[in-house]
Amino acid sequence: METLVAEFDLVPAAGPPSPGQAKPEHKPEPAPVPIDCEERSSQESTSQINTPVELQDVFDPRFFGQNFLDKSPFLAAVNEALLPSVSLPGQNIQPVDASDPARDLPSGSLTGFLRLEDGSGCLSDTIYALTSRHVAVQDLYDHHADFHRTSGSSQQHQGNVPDIKMHTGAAAAIDRQRVRLRDAKGYLADGIHRVKNVYLKNVSQDSENDRLIAFLELMEECHGHYIDEALEGMTTLSLRDESSMRTGQVGHVAFAAGHGIDTEGFWRDWALIALPPATHRAQPGLLFTNKVYIGHWLERVKTKVRQTQFAGRLPDGYTIDVPDAMDDVDFMNVQAPHPPMLMRRSTRVRPVVKRGSVTGLTVGLLSPIEAVVRRPLPGVDVVTWAWPVLSFVENPEYALQSNVFSSSGDSGSLVFDTDGVAVGMVDAGLGVNEKRRRTFQHHQAAQADSATAAPTTYPTVSPFPGDGLYLPDQSAVLDDFMRWDVVSLEGGPKNVTDITLITPIDVVFASIEKVTGQTPRMV
Repeated sequence: METLVAEFDLVPAAGPPSPGQAKPEHKPEPAPVPIDCEERSSQESTSQINTPVELQDVFDPRFFGQNFLDKSPFLAAVNEALLPSVSLPGQNIQPVDASDPARDLPSGSLTGFLRLEDGSGCLSDTIYALTSRHVAVQDLYDHHADFHRTSGSSQQHQGNVPDIKMHTGAAAAIDRQRVRLRDAKGYLADGIHRVKNVYLKNVSQDSENDRLIAFLELMEECHGHYIDEALEGMTTLSLRDESSMRTGQVGHVAFAAGHGIDTEGFWRDWALIALPPATHRAQPGLLFTNKVYIGHWLERVKTKVRQTQFAGRLPDGYTIDVPDAMDDVDFMNVQAPHPPMLMRRSTRVRPVVKRGSVTGLTVGLLSPIEAVVRRPLPGVDVVTWAWPVLSFVENPEYALQSNVFSSSGDSGSLVFDTDGVAVGMVDAGLGVNEKRRRTFQHHQAAQADSATAAPTTYPTVSPFPGDGLYLPDQSAVLDDFMRWDVVSLEGGPKNVTDITLITPIDVVFASIEKVTGQTPRMV
């Protein structure tokens, strides 16, 4: 196996929003007083205005699967704008600093939903949302200490462990989603016009005419009611109480691994958010599951395969089939891997997919490069294992429009393969910033007097037996590597490789079991 070593600076989580609000408390109505119809209508109208609309109650997956012609996904574009704010993988989440609720901390992405299984095989009633620790805990607790907080207990019984609530994302991100919804409404109006004045006038079969009429009715329902209700739901997400605390809450941080290097050599960076029981029990079906909206995923993956075959990074005969995990509204149910994972210590390159709160659905290539030198905490350089995912960017100055795999705010995103099997979670990313990326080669692999010698690969980088409580002294290890400018490997400023670091999901699950004493199971 070829193993290259690369240095990365951590790109912190920073991005949009997420949902999961508690409904307003229901108060008994007073005894009815006779009123005329006009007065009753006025009261009902006022009541509708004053009652917050919950986005999770409004969200309707019907619009995902109803696209007449693949080139006209008018309805799916509306729900695509809502995905970062509903309880599915890729939801945007943000912690709240209880000592300063108005502080706008960086937000990140939700990986997926788990239950914990005890030694007798019983699953927890509580559903947990998985994400990165640097998203959920940030600087609110000791970086190197495991985190455990029981809901409802007083601070005095929890020691110095803070009660960290996870809420929706930053207000600026919610505003961006509102803009996307308004834009989608404009596109939908154009689509309605095209169906009425172009498609319906050129239909030759009755069956096709019936299909178009049904599609038109759904478009008009979406344009006339659904988008307006969704915009109201977005407003509800940003509401705050008297203490500046957001009223909508996803849950509280229950567990998190202390930052450090695990026994396999991977960086520990995960957290579990306990969801309020009433929240997930009230939303059966699609929400609070590990279903990921894919849409026209196959075309995206095939495009990436064609690009990488042209670059000589995949064999010409590589093919992709539509998986059985897809449902009729283009959602894929992502499953846990069957250990051992096939990619472990393997040099096989293959496409993987991720759903994040900022860049949405993206495709990249899982790389056999595993060893990295990185700076996950300020002033701390460590050597760890990681799985880089590569995406080849033609125009770095337009990174978000140029096929990057992830961006700031996507930390925690679920990464899975084209068969719907979980591969890992996004830990950090470098993007395409040449000045911040360097490759490393073991010192003994090059001649001491050959400063311009081409980098060669080094076969092994041994994992460090850290226990998570502290970082081992790796200064000697770092001194033993030679630094090389990555530009010399990539051949110039164009076709720059965007790089995202992911942690294998089975490594994350093993760490969860070690910290909690229970086995994680994907919902």
